[in-house]
Amino acid sequence: MLNYFHLFNLPESFFVDEQAVRQAYQRLQAQHHPDRHIGYSPEEQHRALAMASDVNEGWRVLRSPVLRAGHLLALRGMDQGEVSLSPEFLMQQIAWREQLESSGQLRQLEALRAQLRHEMDHEARQFEQELARVDAPKARSAHAHLQFFHRLLQEIEQRVDHMDEES
Repeated sequence: MLNYFHLFNLPESFFVDEQAVRQAYQRLQAQHHPDRHIGYSPEEQHRALAMASDVNEGWRVLRSPVLRAGHLLALRGMDQGEVSLSPEFLMQQIAWREQLESSGQLRQLEALRAQLRHEMDHEARQFEQELARVDAPKARSAHAHLQFFHRLLQEIEQRVDHMDEES
């Protein structure tokens, strides 16, 4: 498995310096762009194309907290196994979804978005701690929570965009 942190010369951590990720991406993209390898042998052109593809995928993964967390789990062999979510979290999911469905005003959506971002930040810190403790079940659970928050925040953004279009 390709380690995107190593490819980008970054420390393996959930919390990354976004500017360092961007700079590494730009450097790698300039270095391995297929257009820079015109006139080279077909093998070298193929390697450059494969590397450019890896760089693009690394950029996609390292920019996304959810994908980055999944990558860290996979690198440690912790991405296998069932994820059990607590009944409390499942009930809270239902409550947040109901709150989203009943939010008819922009300020309600913004308040829910702020609350969920706060919860996601807390869950990100929890993920980092469980990863450091090498507690695979808890790290996978935190990752599942991050996935939920990410999806719900995307739904909120879509509703906000839709409200903006209507006004």
